[in-house]
Amino acid sequence: MKKVILTIAAIALFAVPASAHVLSLWADEGMTSCQVEMPGIYTPFNVFVFLEPGTDGAFAVEYKLQILPGHFSNGQVINPNVAAATIGVWIGSPGISAPFTSCQSELLWVVNLTMMAPNTDPGHYMFALNEDSSFMGVAICAGARPLQPATAYNHFGYNDGCVVGTEESSWGAIKNLMD
Repeated sequence: MKKVILTIAAIALFAVPASAHVLSLWADEGMTSCQVEMPGIYTPFNVFVFLEPGTDGAFAVEYKLQILPGHFSNGQVINPNVAAATIGVWIGSPGISAPFTSCQSELLWVVNLTMMAPNTDPGHYMFALNEDSSFMGVAICAGARPLQPATAYNHFGYNDGCVVGTEESSWGAIKNLMD
């Protein structure tokens, strides 16, 4: 019974309003893991950027993805719903401004980045404000496409645990409560 109550409390802790716009990082398209354990260097791994556009939908997304020092991408697959007229870079400074070909109203992956690292030092990938606009969020579909801020759901763990919600919360901490 204690586990059931704690599970419900954990879900409620990370619940966001239906109109919220949420960015998240995952190791796979199925969103089953937000961390990787890499025993060696220069071994490719995937980082998927997902967007939950909320009830207002999204016509564009803007953010900066911060990665660990020395890490780099040796390939990317951009979702076909992303228009070719992107501004910026998918990784690092200044960030990316990526319009969609049409209004997006359902959860979608925006880009799949193939990453590599010159070391196995643990750390996190995380979202930040786009440096050109000082904004992280979406242009919603209605009207003149006003900007709405987005929330970062997690920090992606490289040889480290995934951090969900805030820096003080993690799935590991929640799992420890349930044990």
